[in-house]
Amino acid sequence: MTDLLTLNQAELLELLRQPYLKDYLVDSSTPGGTARGKPKTNFRLRTLLNPDRAAGEVRRWSTRVLKPSEVAEYQAMIQRGKRIKSLEKLT
Repeated sequence: MTDLLTLNQAELLELLRQPYLKDYLVDSSTPGGTARGKPKTNFRLRTLLNPDRAAGEVRRWSTRVLKPSEVAEYQAMIQRGKRIKSLEKLT
């Protein structure tokens, strides 16, 4: 059991050295309506501003528009954040 805990801590330390994002997601949409031409997909980085909201309180999101070339980089940072969060629960 201690070996597993040591491995988890080592992985956690390695992940913390790299850039990461916790509680974020990449959202995508295509424009609707009568837009002409090939529809371009729009990407947004979103996070919930009030995750500990009270019952009945409206969700508030923070949004940042991403370039298509940035999407893979941000998705990798989000995956690292998810892994860090799960490892923190184990330790």
